[in-house]
Parts: sequence; structure tokens; C-alpha cells
Amino acid sequence: KAFDRPQWQKEYKNVPDSERPMTPKGKIEFTLFAQRLQHTIETIDIIWSSPYVRTMQTAEILADIYPKTPIEQQSALIHDAKWSSLEKLLLEDYKNKRTIALVGHDSHLTYLCSKLMGYPKKDEIIVFKKGACALFDVKKSKDGLRGELEAFIRPDFLLNLGKKP
Repeated sequence: KAFDRPQWQKEYKNVPDSERPMTPKGKIEFTLFAQRLQHTIETIDIIWSSPYVRTMQTAEILADIYPKTPIEQQSALIHDAKWSSLEKLLLEDYKNKRTIALVGHDSHLTYLCSKLMGYPKKDEIIVFKKGACALFDVKKSKDGLRGELEAFIRPDFLLNLGKKP
């Protein structure tokens, strides 16, 4: 979770939204989420992150849980980047057969997942919320990349695992 946007804008008028950080509570919650995620996804080979402060903080927490996992900033993950930018990066990396964690912005990741699943418009097939995770098996096709959704994990699901109802 990032600091509240209206509050941030009120207090830091001349600081761009890209500099808005995670809250201390958000850091704790994502650390717990990432620790539980590690039981589902054993290995992450590389973390691609939007260069925004809060996404880099998220990527750094993920890298702490998955030691020795490098982080690369990717402008293709900025909230208004085009699908073609990310698709190009994924196509270039495809031969490496790596598990790549994408750390970006919820509405943009919703759009990117829809595109990966072959939906041409901004249909919200999977709706990301902060901290959500999707695992795709990605294949090349004549139309570019296509992904088969293998898992979608909401943060509240992982955070509540093991809690009594």
C-alpha cells in the first residue's frame, strides 16, 4: 500500500506521484504476502519493476524473500506504458525460459494480463488489486505472446491463510 494520494499531494505539492512511497503497514503486509507466496512459487529468476518508488520498494521486499534475485527497472511497467513495450521485452527474454516477477501498478497489470490472455481491448478479465499475483505459462504464437493463466492469488487470500474464521 502506498501513502494516500490526496494526502500525499496536499503535503508534497511539488513532488511527483512517482515518488510516493509505500506505507510502513504496506511494507509489513507485502513482506508477509511474499513469504507465503514463496510456498507457491519456489523460484523467481528476475524481478522487473516499474521505476516508481513504491514499486521498487515492493520489488526490493520480494528480492529479500527470494535471495539473489536481481531487480531490473522497466519503463514498460509504468502505469501508462503500451502493451507493445512489455511484449517486446518478454519476446526478447522468451528464449531464457525464466520466471519473471512483474511489479507494476494494479490497473496497468489488469490490462497487461488481459492482453496476454488474448483480449484485444481493455477488458478486465483479471482485476488486480494491490499485491495480487498471477502466474502465466507464456508461449509464442503467430500473434505475439499468449499466456495461459496457471494461478491468480489475491493478497487477502495469502494473508488470511492459516487464520481461524
